[in-house]
Amino acid sequence: MPPAPLHNSGTPVNSATPASRVWRCPARRFSTFTTFEVSSSFLRATCARGHRTVIHLAHLHEQAAKAREAALRQADLFRELDRVNREALTRVYAITSPYELVRELTTWNRESRMRLYGKFIALVATWPPSDQDALLRSAKPIFHVNVRTMRADLRRAA
Repeated sequence: MPPAPLHNSGTPVNSATPASRVWRCPARRFSTFTTFEVSSSFLRATCARGHRTVIHLAHLHEQAAKAREAALRQADLFRELDRVNREALTRVYAITSPYELVRELTTWNRESRMRLYGKFIALVATWPPSDQDALLRSAKPIFHVNVRTMRADLRRAA
């Protein structure tokens, strides 16, 4: 994300595009800078209409350092989330009773529950028919799958 410049209030056209490509000229709303001169401490840009602005590189470096730190924090959060997710999946895959699986999945969101629908059907297929009916009825609100569909999946699994 390009930082906002300190001098002459040139503003980025799109925060997703690099600063060296498109910055709006402060004097004209819709023109973008066409020429750039870079020195050791600033970037001088000129738009198609001849208006000039100065972007201090120290500000750009500071903003880049902040963005890098934010990206590292976000990567740490994603790593932690991935670790917690793996632990939860390991715990669920260790469950051997369909009753325990249904109880565990009540706290999961629907998309995550559906990933374990096949495991649930495989577990239920090993139980007697009377228990299968009770399990399918208890799983209907968990998986949001019709009981007829679950019975058809059970026949295919057996």
